[in-house]
Amino acid sequence: PNPQKDPLAHTDLPLSLEAKVLDSSEWEEGISEPCWSPDGEWLAYVRKDSRRGASIILLCLETGEKTTVSDSGFENYGPCFDPDGRFLSFFSCRTFAPFEC
Repeated sequence: PNPQKDPLAHTDLPLSLEAKVLDSSEWEEGISEPCWSPDGEWLAYVRKDSRRGASIILLCLETGEKTTVSDSGFENYGPCFDPDGRFLSFFSCRTFAPFEC
């Protein structure tokens, strides 16, 4: 069910659930911080992919296609859609160490 299109909870209906694994991670931190797009058609989340970082993943719920928005080269977290669903923002811990030639 899509919480954006049908946000009401019904207690008088028989409960039937179908779980579907959409993604996985071999790290203990796994998948976290899910965020629904305002139209309910996209899901952004954090996936731990390496010891040093986590990726931001954008999942199209209709097709199941996953897009890596930012890879695990950095510690990324807190994905969030703007109210119109046009933009996805997130936090990232990055250290830049420029050098001179």
